[in-house]
Amino acid sequence: MLGLVLGIAAALVSAVHHRAHAQGVANLAALAGAVEWAYLGTSEPCARAGEVVAKNGGVLTDCALHGMSVQVTVAIKNNALNRAAIATARAGPREPH
Repeated sequence: MLGLVLGIAAALVSAVHHRAHAQGVANLAALAGAVEWAYLGTSEPCARAGEVVAKNGGVLTDCALHGMSVQVTVAIKNNALNRAAIATARAGPREPH
């Protein structure tokens, strides 16, 4: 019984860790893409976001431009649960009102 409880606890801790990691990677990738797009004026913000995601152990599953903002969705594989943690982030300059 104790082994089952410890196994469930370990799986939950792993899920929380991977979800937080995925959100951090998504935030970083969105910021990198937004800097490329809005501030440096390059035409490949999603390529830059993808590089950042790959270097942090994830996969860029979606990237979209919204005005001067970049929105990304990232997947980080969780081997303990045989699933991926998914996170989405958006970054860019403040939109005028």
